[in-house]
Amino acid sequence: PGWRDVVRLGAAGLVLGFLYGAATDIWDWATYYRGVPDLGWTPGTAPFAAVLRFGRFYAVTSLVWDSFRAAGNVIMVAILGPPILVALSRFRERFTFVVEPVALDHPGGLR
Repeated sequence: PGWRDVVRLGAAGLVLGFLYGAATDIWDWATYYRGVPDLGWTPGTAPFAAVLRFGRFYAVTSLVWDSFRAAGNVIMVAILGPPILVALSRFRERFTFVVEPVALDHPGGLR
């Protein structure tokens, strides 16, 4: 594994840090902030309007916190990513096998 693999893994950690925060915020948005004008979820709201309300809610309540989570993911990947990727590549080399077909009528093959 090279530095590109660590960068890809760090980018995934960054994106997933924000996605995890947004996924967990749906509960708060739909329960505790239900009915709050222009911010909370309201039954019967059009889908586009609901997405806009959730975006507003996320920006006001969680964007900063999730930024710290995403940055922490990137830092942890930068520190722990290279040795873990090396260990995983060793496991892949050690436990990889190839199944080759054998002809039935070939000498030395199955009878």
